[in-house]
Amino acid sequence: MVHRVGFKTERTRGSPVAQAGVHASRSSDEILLLDVTATEQGREPDYQLIADVVGNTFLPVAYGGGVRTVEQARRIIGECGADKVVLGVGAHRDLITALARTFGAQAVVASVDVGPDPFVRTPIETALTYQACGAGEILLQSIDRDGTLSGYDLGLIGAVSKVVSVPFIASGGCG
Repeated sequence: MVHRVGFKTERTRGSPVAQAGVHASRSSDEILLLDVTATEQGREPDYQLIADVVGNTFLPVAYGGGVRTVEQARRIIGECGADKVVLGVGAHRDLITALARTFGAQAVVASVDVGPDPFVRTPIETALTYQACGAGEILLQSIDRDGTLSGYDLGLIGAVSKVVSVPFIASGGCG
């Protein structure tokens, strides 16, 4: 398992299964397992890894990375036991809608990656679009603050929280 800084520089953190256990012991309430290289490399999700993480923690698990079809999500949720699927940068609206219809909105998390990204028009517009498509949760990620431990972008979080009606996770900068 690696931890990225600014979605680029990587720091090794050990086994995802072991890390899930660490987070569970620290009173976390959910595990987000994001394999960004699966999307970058055009790979399928690592179904065995997902099943291993889910099987070794009592926490709900949301998985993202390489998910492009309803059938892949069906394997992640149905066979591997994950609770949610996370759709990343440039998430296709039709896929969000199809997943929400198939599994329920509570099982669909759409990621809004804020930073130098051609897919994100504005964070608010993107979050509202994903919500309208059926996402039951938004993952709001600040690329510039990712892995820096410099603190959350409170202005960004406040602006998005005022307009979306679904829960969202703030990511990037936690220190």
